[in-house]
Amino acid sequence: MDNSTHPFINPFTDFGFKRLFGSKDHSDLLIDFLNTMLPEHHHIQEICLRKTEELRNTSVDRKSVFYLYCRANSGEQFIVEIHRPSQDYYHERFVLCAFFPTKYETHTGVREFQIYPIPVYRVILVDFLIDHEEESANQYFHIVKLVDSETNEVFTNKLILMILEIQKFEKTEDQLNSHFEKWLYALKHMPNLHQRPAKLEEHIFTRLFETVNIAQLSQSERAEYENSLKVSRDMQSSPDVTF
Repeated sequence: MDNSTHPFINPFTDFGFKRLFGSKDHSDLLIDFLNTMLPEHHHIQEICLRKTEELRNTSVDRKSVFYLYCRANSGEQFIVEIHRPSQDYYHERFVLCAFFPTKYETHTGVREFQIYPIPVYRVILVDFLIDHEEESANQYFHIVKLVDSETNEVFTNKLILMILEIQKFEKTEDQLNSHFEKWLYALKHMPNLHQRPAKLEEHIFTRLFETVNIAQLSQSERAEYENSLKVSRDMQSSPDVTF
């Protein structure tokens, strides 16, 4: 696909993800997106973006997983990430990522690991199919918690995985019923749209499509985006990656 013929950036590139969700100027987009998935008592009013360095062991991990760490004013922590392309043993990778501590720079310059008594949400956007089995073909949103296998009771509410398989979302524009579905439709189809869909009439989507409009990029940003697209294409064709 030649993205130069389309006016909107691809959110599943490093540049696109960071522009969409990793900028203080666009924090309203991240807040609105997260609130579509969160229980009402955890809805976010304000958010603080923080630099994150995740420990990833392979070159594929370092290039294909983009992370964003943020904290709500009410205390909840969020790690928002995009995973692409597909790799083997992905369920196991999700579990390992969830339990691996987040490393970040403190004001003293020392890297610290911390465990908080407040919920940590790990929101994972996946740009490939995790599970090809027929019974899960229509399940694009997964909420994963630790559960006691004997009692089926939740072992802890302090760690929640929210996994979105964007490719499994099949609704057309006319079938969109909720704010959440509108977000999924926008994220999935954004690289191929020629104009903002009429069904996405809310002000937040006006902000969204203004933010991802390629025509609004500076020359240096446009060059960065083109390089990000090249990296994306290289990853798709890498022999180290399985699909």
